[in-house]
Amino acid sequence: MNSAIASNISLRDFIQVVFKRKFQILISFIASVGLGILLSIIAKPQYEAEAKLLVNIGRENFYTPAVPINEQRSTVFVPNREEQINSEIEILKSQYLIEKVVDALGPAQIYPELKKTENAHGQEEAIAREVVKRVKNKDLKVEKVPQSNVINVSFRNENPILAAKLVNTLVDLYFERHLDMHLNSETSEFYQTQSEILGERLKQAEARLQSLMNQYKVSAPETEQNLLLQQIVKLESELHQTLTGEADTEKRITELRRQLARAPRTISLYEEFDNSPPLTNRLEAKLIELEIKEKELLAKYNEESRVIQNIREQIRIVMGKLAEQGHRQHSRNRSGVNPVYQSLLEELSQAEVSLRGLKASRISQLAHLKEYKKRLSDLNWVRIEFSNLQRKLMTDRQNYQLYLTRLEESRISSAMNAEKISNVSLLDPAKPPLNPVSPKLLLNIVLSILVGSIGGLALAFLWQYVDDKLERESDVEEFIGLPVLASVPERN
Repeated sequence: MNSAIASNISLRDFIQVVFKRKFQILISFIASVGLGILLSIIAKPQYEAEAKLLVNIGRENFYTPAVPINEQRSTVFVPNREEQINSEIEILKSQYLIEKVVDALGPAQIYPELKKTENAHGQEEAIAREVVKRVKNKDLKVEKVPQSNVINVSFRNENPILAAKLVNTLVDLYFERHLDMHLNSETSEFYQTQSEILGERLKQAEARLQSLMNQYKVSAPETEQNLLLQQIVKLESELHQTLTGEADTEKRITELRRQLARAPRTISLYEEFDNSPPLTNRLEAKLIELEIKEKELLAKYNEESRVIQNIREQIRIVMGKLAEQGHRQHSRNRSGVNPVYQSLLEELSQAEVSLRGLKASRISQLAHLKEYKKRLSDLNWVRIEFSNLQRKLMTDRQNYQLYLTRLEESRISSAMNAEKISNVSLLDPAKPPLNPVSPKLLLNIVLSILVGSIGGLALAFLWQYVDDKLERESDVEEFIGLPVLASVPERN
């Protein structure tokens, strides 16, 4: 029989079982539906009151350290909204807050069925703990509304008025707890005391700095030191140029004196015959000029230089021309002052005057350089002391200003706490619900019908499974292992 039931059941077999066990299926269906309706009728209605809280970005989102970071950043923003909302949910569901609500309303008011137990045994504390546990783990729900910054607080109870009252009491106590949790421990008195201490320290630092400035008659040692360094660098550069110019001028004077010693004071001006005395004079002047130029170029170039070779070639040409003029006969020469000599003499005079000026400049520059270096040496230790005092003054001033700001922030925060101003606002307070959330009669009837139908069919097939009767030809063949030759219908 078990193998027959375990084999594949055709639609005909299924219908046959249903018709055969129709009374059992009907009884099971009616019992299931009736039981569901009965339980829905006798069950006590449950009402759910809910309130909605909106969590905004407020001062609670900013962490203010006890020691200010700097003037631009005395607070730190905490941007994680998900963590913030989860933290508020945990505060709402905290054991401490629920105990406060139970104490405020009374355990017997929340669950009246526990009142008899309390009177009988006198276990007030145990019952209160049981009420807190039941409220927290069963009837109270605190959830975040998806895709929003809203928290939904709901509570189920047989009494709709009590449900709304409990939610509103919880919300009121939560606002107080929220402010206590986010209130900084520092007080205005602390910041007031620190501000006074820093203010006195600031005055002392200012007095020491002013005394140093008056004593050494300096207002910005570092700036003055930088200016002195620039002047020293500039003066040393000028002194180097002066020394270089002085050395070059002395060399030039020596060279001019040597050239003056070689140059004739007078030269032939002209001849009275057909020859050309002016040409000779010009050649001689040209020769002297080329020799002077040769000396100057030798100071810059070596003997093998192309420039030197060219100037010497010009000298040879001029000397050749002079030699040709010398072979000519002249009856009379007219002589006069050599213009080249005169030019060299004037240039020598100018060079000597320039040399005297350069020497005077060198003496003056050395004196100023010595004075500047002495002043720079005096400013070194003054600058260090001045920098230390100024840095301390800046730190004291910054701390003083920051603590004044924190003092004002603390006063504002205290005023906001007194007015119970926070970043969480009551979006929708709880009101006594008009309709219960359970039991849901229609839903229970539908579920009872579904359970009765499935249960009746399951029960019918179970009875069919445990029944050992042979009702079909196939059952007989499978049971005895022989084919059925004929069958006789049963007659009543």
